[in-house]
Amino acid sequence: MRAYNYEALKPFILARRLPLEPFLEWLKKTDYVLVIFGPPGTGKTTALLELFVRGRSQGRELPGYDIETALYAAFNRSAADDAARRLADLKEKHRGMLGMIDILAHVKTLDSIAISSIGGVKRLLKLQRVVVRREDGGTETVWKRCMELNCRADVERSIEVARMDAARRYNIKYNEDEYEPSPGRALFQLFDYAIHVAGLRDGVKALEGMLDGNSLSALRHYLQNILEFPRFLDFTTANALALMQGSTYRIMEAGEERDVETLFLDEFQDLSPLRLNWIPRLFPKARVVVIAGDDDQTVYDSLHGADPHVLVRIYEAIRNGEINGDVIMLNESKRLYESVAVVAKALIEAVQNRVPKEWRGK
Repeated sequence: MRAYNYEALKPFILARRLPLEPFLEWLKKTDYVLVIFGPPGTGKTTALLELFVRGRSQGRELPGYDIETALYAAFNRSAADDAARRLADLKEKHRGMLGMIDILAHVKTLDSIAISSIGGVKRLLKLQRVVVRREDGGTETVWKRCMELNCRADVERSIEVARMDAARRYNIKYNEDEYEPSPGRALFQLFDYAIHVAGLRDGVKALEGMLDGNSLSALRHYLQNILEFPRFLDFTTANALALMQGSTYRIMEAGEERDVETLFLDEFQDLSPLRLNWIPRLFPKARVVVIAGDDDQTVYDSLHGADPHVLVRIYEAIRNGEINGDVIMLNESKRLYESVAVVAKALIEAVQNRVPKEWRGK
């Protein structure tokens, strides 16, 4: 594999970035948008969960709120598990607070939403090759239907196995330790970045003009395993297919389907252009959108092309009346000491084009 500078390729991929305007136009057409801003430890997720449970928090009330048509979209699995656990605790302590709802039907990761929208759950049961998690906590690759084994597919491990197989097939070193850099891992990190920034077609086209034949062969083999001979599920391509297929997502609970009318989005600052483009398509009936995030805490810009300025534009659109909504500013961190907060504020306030915030540490 020819050596290449991972960072040096990003500007060429960004030139193909999916437009952000469709998401902003979608927000303008909703009935109400509430944005919760707050530095680390100020309780953004707590406020979001309070709104999910009661439909009101911090002096704001969601119009026409019905928890049965609400969906909490978490950024990743750990965030979803934490939200579900906290909601289960509330349900246990306050009988009747959450009614009869199945919490797991209303709390999903963005990746699981994408996979479900393209029929990934049904597709997973037909896999010829799947990585499963055993009762002893280990994993193994098997060549039977997951349904027959009564197992839980480990999608993250499946992705790892597929990528390792593709890289090594073309003599590209791929270390199993995710914290140890290797050309194979760098290649698939670049793949994830390109697809999240530009979509599947344009992302692959961008890579075709940059990479050597061996690297492209490894990527084509990987995509073939996912798209043509579906042996694996892949989060990145699932997000891309959700956009390309234009399918919608509905809450499935107790055998019934419901349109999502209130959508909760946590860690909004880290959403990629790809996800911002499929959200309006997956939730066309959403009337109310609740966003929690902080443009100063964007970390997925280098991994998935997340753009912190989207939050800035939403903030400005609410202030000037282009979007009907409100802003909640949380201003007291329970995680950072005041001495740390002072230094953090001095550094971040040098950044231009950001949402201004007044806050303090503990």
